[in-house]
Amino acid sequence: MTLDFLSKPLRLWLLALRHNLSEERQRWILWLPVGVGTGVAIYFQLPFEPPLWPFLVTAVIAGLVAILARHRIVLWLPAIALLSLALGAGLAKFRVEQVRAPALTRELGPITVEGRLLEADPLPNGVRLTLDQLNFGNSRREDLPRRIRVVSRQGGNGVEVGDRIKLTIQLSPPQSPVAPGAYDFQRDAWFRQLGGVGFSLSVPSVVQPAQHDSLTTWFNRLRQRVTQRLITLDSDNKHNGEGGMAAALLTGEQNGIPKDVLQAMRDSGLAHLLAVSGLHLAIVAAFLMLVIRGLLAAIEPVALRYPIKKW
Repeated sequence: MTLDFLSKPLRLWLLALRHNLSEERQRWILWLPVGVGTGVAIYFQLPFEPPLWPFLVTAVIAGLVAILARHRIVLWLPAIALLSLALGAGLAKFRVEQVRAPALTRELGPITVEGRLLEADPLPNGVRLTLDQLNFGNSRREDLPRRIRVVSRQGGNGVEVGDRIKLTIQLSPPQSPVAPGAYDFQRDAWFRQLGGVGFSLSVPSVVQPAQHDSLTTWFNRLRQRVTQRLITLDSDNKHNGEGGMAAALLTGEQNGIPKDVLQAMRDSGLAHLLAVSGLHLAIVAAFLMLVIRGLLAAIEPVALRYPIKKW
């Protein structure tokens, strides 16, 4: 393709770009996540809520162009870039539609509610309960949430994840950011389908013990038991927050760490170790690489004929 009709600076820039792209040919696939992420960012920056079909149509057209122009790099690359952008925006829109759920617009309660205990996070002076499969009795409000989170100062009363419980609660809409650019709990709650937050006015009572566990329920109950066991042992042995620290590292639950210990971690610059840090990700990545590479190496025809380390 001749570029003589362009100005000399632009022509030189395009030639340099083409040369660089050719040199990076083996690493083009690494730009696909960048394109998808950019598409997600574009979707969330739109000032209006678009339908899903424009992203699907764009992805299909870009995919067809990429297939038909696979031998013409000048068309194939832009088509792949557009495809990744459309996929990112489309996936974001699909996720939004998948988690869309009612949310409170004004306070509700006191009201007695029955629901399945999805999560139970210990607090220094109580427990934080997340409920789904809710039954609000005779209430017929259209904005009744699908999932709520309440704090029980009276404790959990021995309830476990998966139990169907009843309690009297006071609910409010999730809080919006306190300042421009601050943490947006309302947005985070929306994607978690948390349509209301509040506190309990009564001790939770078990209506029906856990039955027919899903994998998520089983995992959350195991996480609850491990956390409670560590914090209870720490309390019984009068240690200085060792159980809470162990629970934070094992289950991610930081509420059991004494405030002075947590502040000391922050002052020393080590608080990031309690979150999903680079260390945790490196451990997971190393484990997956060893397992996958080991399995591939055990298959002799694959190990001898293909670059399993690059895979």
